Amino acid sequence: NISKVEGGPGEFLGKPNETYAKVTHAMRLELIKASAENTLATHREARQMDHRIWVMNEQRQNSQLHFESLLTKLAGAADRVKIERSKATRDELIQALEMFFKSDHKLRVVHVHHHG
Repeated sequence: NISKVEGGPGEFLGKPNETYAKVTHAMRLELIKASAENTLATHREARQMDHRIWVMNEQRQNSQLHFESLLTKLAGAADRVKIERSKATRDELIQALEMFFKSDHKLRVVHVHHHG
């Protein structure tokens, strides 16, 4: 017998409208709770993806800055190599001219005209 069950037949015994309203309200609350849990999980995933995107953008920007820094250093090294080669060529030419003038050799004058 239901009257012997703990809690008894309940306060809504013989009140079908109130029972229906209470059950419907409880069902709505459960549906809202389930929907909120799904929404919260989706929100968390979206936040995690946003964070991953931000991290990737930061890494890409850092890589680009590092790449530009390397290019600048390489350009500076190339300029220094060009300047040193120029100095070395000039020094070698000066040394060759000094050695020529110190030797007994003379320049020969050649009168050859090329037409073509």
